Amino acid sequence: MSRSGNITLFIYLGYGEEILRSYRDTVSEYLSWWQETFSSMGLRYYMQVGTIQTNLAYYRIAYEHAVWLHNTARLREPISWFYDYTESYLKRIVPMMEYRGIFNVFAENLNEDFLASYTELIGSLAQCNYNLQPASQQIYIHKNTLAFRLGKIKDRLNINPMHNYRNREFANNLCLYLKMMLP
Repeated sequence: MSRSGNITLFIYLGYGEEILRSYRDTVSEYLSWWQETFSSMGLRYYMQVGTIQTNLAYYRIAYEHAVWLHNTARLREPISWFYDYTESYLKRIVPMMEYRGIFNVFAENLNEDFLASYTELIGSLAQCNYNLQPASQQIYIHKNTLAFRLGKIKDRLNINPMHNYRNREFANNLCLYLKMMLP
């Protein structure tokens, strides 16, 4: 147990292809005892599971991935799995100068209201797999209002993230940059 009250556990899962298929079940089963114990004590807990490692030399990497989930992702699920957030992790380790070089022109030439609306809308769509209904519910607007605002984005940036994967990738990366830059 650390000074901050965190507990670190390392679990040996074995070797081979089977662990790739069953690791979530195995780890979940192992953690269920901890969940029951913490719940019976009335404690609130969050568990972060790092990457699978089969070499002791790489355990530190698995630990760092779990710490990243705890510190950066700030997830509030009982159990969070690093492999579910690899895209976010990889985007976070790209230097900010690289993002700035790619996207600064958008932040400089679009007004703050548009940028705030853009990050809210695209962020919600990205979280909801670009499904309009849940995305509109997430940001408390009507689905038609969301479609109207998305139309404004399409007109101003000449992109269609709903129907073009490359545009969606661009929209998501611009959104990530703006979230890092905007207060």
